[in-house]
Amino acid sequence: MNAKNIIFSLLVLTKNNVLIAGFSYALTITLANILGPEIFGKYSLVLVIASILSIVINYGTNQTAPVMTAKKGINSILMETVSIRFIMVSLSIFCLSIYATYSPDMAFYILCLIFTGMNLGFFYEISSKNELYSYVYLFERAIYIGSVFFIIFFLKVNLDIVFTLFLFSTLVSLIFQYQRAFHEQNKLF
Repeated sequence: MNAKNIIFSLLVLTKNNVLIAGFSYALTITLANILGPEIFGKYSLVLVIASILSIVINYGTNQTAPVMTAKKGINSILMETVSIRFIMVSLSIFCLSIYATYSPDMAFYILCLIFTGMNLGFFYEISSKNELYSYVYLFERAIYIGSVFFIIFFLKVNLDIVFTLFLFSTLVSLIFQYQRAFHEQNKLF
């Protein structure tokens, strides 16, 4: 890859991240105004808990996948990483089922968010397809943010809807990511 291609690639990645951040910021401010302090506080708490669980679910695989790819090859790393993350998501769901006895709504909201930990951003990075992943993530966020704004303007928004829409957009993105990754993996054999 020459310098011109690297600069263009970095420009695309930066542009997509700025767009995602800007739209997310606008949604956050809008939700804060509409939901009020108590419900927005609950929303924020769910985001914090889900972020911590996402770190646990990733289990350091984002950082180790490139190194392990150099040692073992990309094909085995994809399956190993997905397996580790699946185990960690399963453990998280088990813990959430226990937590649901105390706060079923919070457990559901967190459940809607934890599947983001199953993303394959690392695979796109080690496959040199960062730009494609940035567009996939941009599309995922656009589905979520656009649908929440639609609900805000035409219906009454609540946390059940917000987190269900997040889950839907994440699952659509994951289906695309996994289909694409396993298709790419099969081409490598």
